[in-house]
Amino acid sequence: MTDSQSSSQFVPLVKRSQCTSMNVLYFDSTAPAKNLLDCATKRIYLAGDLSTIVNEVDNLPTKAIKKMVLASELLRSDSLALIETVQNRYRSK
Repeated sequence: MTDSQSSSQFVPLVKRSQCTSMNVLYFDSTAPAKNLLDCATKRIYLAGDLSTIVNEVDNLPTKAIKKMVLASELLRSDSLALIETVQNRYRSK
């Protein structure tokens, strides 16, 4: 990826998703809206599945619950970034 591609096409996910002080996770902001929304939707469903597991399984260790909640938050955060990218495309028209 060239510097010009990196600045215009590949956008870093939000800081929370990076899990580090540097941006290492990017997505293609020029991907078709359908693909971005499909990806966002799948991540939202997965986040919901993790929440369901936490609610349905008895006697989960606190550490496991915290890890599942964090994973769910990261998936949700990624989804919002993708959805906002699509929304911004249509706002600017």
